[in-house]
Amino acid sequence: MSEQCTTCKGLGVVRSMQTQCYTLLPKIKRELKKQSKGKDITIFLNPEIFDYITNIEYNTILTLEKEYGFKITLASDEKLGVMQFNIA
Repeated sequence: MSEQCTTCKGLGVVRSMQTQCYTLLPKIKRELKKQSKGKDITIFLNPEIFDYITNIEYNTILTLEKEYGFKITLASDEKLGVMQFNIA
């Protein structure tokens, strides 16, 4: 899925927030596999992705908590691009 690009006013397209989120979540999951179980994790996300996950995909985060044994906190970071994240 895609949306009209706000920069070029429709001459190009950008991935929809849903598509970007579904591309990013498996990357986050791969990184969580590398973490030590039983500790608290904070995932820093671009504000747009943060809003999408907390409003639409929060059950996915709850599933990851159960699957990997982490307490996951999501945090917004304006310095990150849409496809970037940091785990602390």
